Amino acid sequence: MKTESPLLQQAANLYTEGRSRLAALPELSTLAGSSLCVVGSTGQIGSVLVETLAEANRTTLQANPIRLYGLARTLPAEPPLGVTFLPVSVADSAAVANLPDFDHLLYVAGTASDYMRRRQETIETQVVGLESFLTRYAGCKGFVYISSTRVYGRESDGSPITEESLACIPPMHTDNLYDSAKRLGESLCLWHARFGSTPVSVARLTNIYGAQDAQRSQTAISDFARQAAERGRIALRGNPDSTRNWACVLDIAQGILRTLLQGKPTEAYNIGSEEHLSSRQMAETIATTFPHSVEVVPPIEATLLSLQNISIEKARMQLGYTPHFMFSSLAPLVVAKALRNAR
Repeated sequence: MKTESPLLQQAANLYTEGRSRLAALPELSTLAGSSLCVVGSTGQIGSVLVETLAEANRTTLQANPIRLYGLARTLPAEPPLGVTFLPVSVADSAAVANLPDFDHLLYVAGTASDYMRRRQETIETQVVGLESFLTRYAGCKGFVYISSTRVYGRESDGSPITEESLACIPPMHTDNLYDSAKRLGESLCLWHARFGSTPVSVARLTNIYGAQDAQRSQTAISDFARQAAERGRIALRGNPDSTRNWACVLDIAQGILRTLLQGKPTEAYNIGSEEHLSSRQMAETIATTFPHSVEVVPPIEATLLSLQNISIEKARMQLGYTPHFMFSSLAPLVVAKALRNAR
């Protein structure tokens, strides 16, 4: 793959401009002088939130910056300036009880695509750790729990999925290791918002792509990118025409921040984009980022078609959320980062 192509540079510039635009959100001024902790600050989403808020402190909030904290089990190799990092596991209830007071918390801790391998960590972060934080930070000014649109279930006929849509799930399925952990996490948030004193809102995220340096992980994008680089072909699984909502991590970060600033306790908000891509479309877009020909191969037997249509209208109307990116415009950068992270 060409590492210095004009399209790659164009995508990198677009991504940098997007992060600067996010750091300049006028609404962030309401956080000036307050303390904010990103729980799970070294993951793809957490690192973008920390970097964005650190940039806001250096620019628009320089006169009265946010007292910014990042919490993770291990410290980042190159922490941004002006951020206090706390090496704490969310599953360590004693350590959580002794954390400093924070005005605002963004709870981004947890596993993602590797939840099958990290089953205990999934439970610890989405249930045990979350309960400790919700209890410890009762009375804070704002708390956002990062959930997933997977709470609605995996199968869909294409009807718009709103925050009021019912979940359609099999009661015994390995996907529930993650999906049901998120559902239980949301229920804990609802209890603490109704009967406790933690003003917690929920952001339900769709599928995410980004351009962050991160630990090796297995996602659909990284799998397609590695296949294309190593074999010159991408072998699809499942039904190639099943669609999912895909959103850039910068848009996701915008939605999370707007949920913190504008969201209502006890409420959930779908945070995604207007872009619904099939597995075939995603693979074909990734294939175009390589200088050599890449064949996209459909599965021998396609599984049941699932058309996930996530509605972000509530977030748009109530939070002022507006996604900006399309996957095709950032694909060269996203693929380059995916291959770098896989080494």
